[in-house]
Order: sequence, then C-alpha cells, then structure tokens
Amino acid sequence: AERHGLVVLARLTDLKGVDRAWSVASTLGETLTVIGDGPARAQLQASAPAAVEFTGTLDRQEALNRVAKSRALLLLPRVSDDGSGAEGLGLCLLEAACLGIPVIGCRTGGVPEAVGPGLLIDPDQPNLDTIRNFLSDPEAGIEAQLWVSRMHGPEACLSGLREALS
Repeated sequence: AERHGLVVLARLTDLKGVDRAWSVASTLGETLTVIGDGPARAQLQASAPAAVEFTGTLDRQEALNRVAKSRALLLLPRVSDDGSGAEGLGLCLLEAACLGIPVIGCRTGGVPEAVGPGLLIDPDQPNLDTIRNFLSDPEAGIEAQLWVSRMHGPEACLSGLREALS
C-alpha cells in the first residue's frame, strides 16, 4: 500500500521535540500526524503549521495502524537545561520498526540504540538530502524490521535472560 506522511507517537511534553519533527516534515513538504496527548498539547497545537494533524490519544491498534501507513516515524527529543529529561529508549521507534516502518531519530538519550539501521539526524540542522534519500529507500523498512527482530526479538530476549541467570 502507498504510504504517506510522517508520524510522531509520544506523550506530548516540551522535551519530545514535536516542533522539530514538524519543522523537518514541513521543509520536506510532508504532512505530520502527531499521535498522543500530554501537558504541552494545547501549546503545540496552537503553534503548529496547518499540515500537522493532532489525533490525541488513540487506542493501541488505531495508533499502530496510523504508524503503518506512514513513510517514517520521527522521535527528535531534547534534553532539559539541567541534563535531565532525555528519552530513555524510544519504544515507539522499535514498534515502528516491527511494522517495517523506517525511523528517524537524534542523538539524545537512548534514541540511537532504538534507531538501529534507521536515520540519526541533527534535528536543529537536518541534512534534507540525506532524509529524502532515506525516505525513498525501498529497503529501509525491511532493514528496520529485520534489525528489530534480531536485536529485540524473542531469541535476543531469551539470550539476555539466560545470561542474566547464569
């Protein structure tokens, strides 16, 4: 099926970088769907460009359906001034990869670990040609799916558990 637009799946706080995601999407001429709710939603929604859709909280299956129809999932969080607030792992990145959806993140907290073969960018100075090339790569989603299965699938989990117990 034809995929379109970019998506953010997050609890909406000042540190999630939703504005960074809409900046990237807008510059690329892509729509952005923001799935989730949180304390910063009203402020974000009031200042977002028209091409950004805020869905609010969706049930899990509907959220995953929206992700599965997108060209990529973005997670571009910030770190607060005191160094706290960095993203732990970015579970939404792993979930998107399981669906065969390419992911784009940044070097904040545990995001690089969850991006795998996806694309790490500088969200404040993104290389748009690199992003365009990544989005047009028909193998990006397949590589993401294979990587997440290998690194976070049942065998990897069982191996980690065996190691922890020995």
